[in-house]
Amino acid sequence: MPKFIIDKIGPIEHVDFTLNKVNMLIGPQSSGKSTIAKVISFCLWLEKDVLMRRNTDYVSWSFVEKQLLEFHKLKNYLNEGYAIFFVGDAIDFCYTKDMCFAKLKDGFERCKIGKVAYIPAERNAVTLPNIASLKMPEYNTRSFIFDWLEVHQKFQKKNAVDLLKLKLKYYYDESSQKDMIVLEDGKEIGLEEASSGLQSVVPLYVYVYYLTHWIYDHQEDISFEKKDRIEGALSREYIKVSSINSIYPLVSDSRTL
Repeated sequence: MPKFIIDKIGPIEHVDFTLNKVNMLIGPQSSGKSTIAKVISFCLWLEKDVLMRRNTDYVSWSFVEKQLLEFHKLKNYLNEGYAIFFVGDAIDFCYTKDMCFAKLKDGFERCKIGKVAYIPAERNAVTLPNIASLKMPEYNTRSFIFDWLEVHQKFQKKNAVDLLKLKLKYYYDESSQKDMIVLEDGKEIGLEEASSGLQSVVPLYVYVYYLTHWIYDHQEDISFEKKDRIEGALSREYIKVSSINSIYPLVSDSRTL
């Protein structure tokens, strides 16, 4: 199981933990839950990226600044003595003021390449009109919205998603290009008309449902970039596989309904 040490980042003084298959972060507001979730997400993503590239030469302070501090909006969170240590299945990673490196571990070629999904607190931005055409900085919110625009199309009226035990359903209406909520009495409203709690929980739940249900009954979606990298790795004969079975770690910034 992946192991983490995080020191002096945001409100975090020191945490040392092993990531289990299912994990829950509980604490008061501004205690560092999101900070921990963002570091976990970055480290798992970095491990995946290294596996696809089959080298670690590109991992540097500038790389971490862009992919962690800017992407997850943690640039002003580094305090004196900050440190991140990550021991994964495929890599070891260290990031401090004096050291920044990733190292491939023996047997890395046997590790699986999976999908890392970070669902940000700002996920209700998906209800903004014409969200696909809006210009946004390359933060985690932008990345999630691009994923959402692909994921929500999987769930149309014929396979609407039951929303927990709320007696509500969600589906994407392709003709109007709107996210829809079906109420208990059969009435339908747009997600943007729903309560703020629903606007927050629906993108979270539907995305989780996609990762934990839809993918097991359908062929995995794969981007051109990922396909190109995997084919490149295979052509260099680093790994020999007959099929790729993906594991999907999920990191979410949660809100209550």
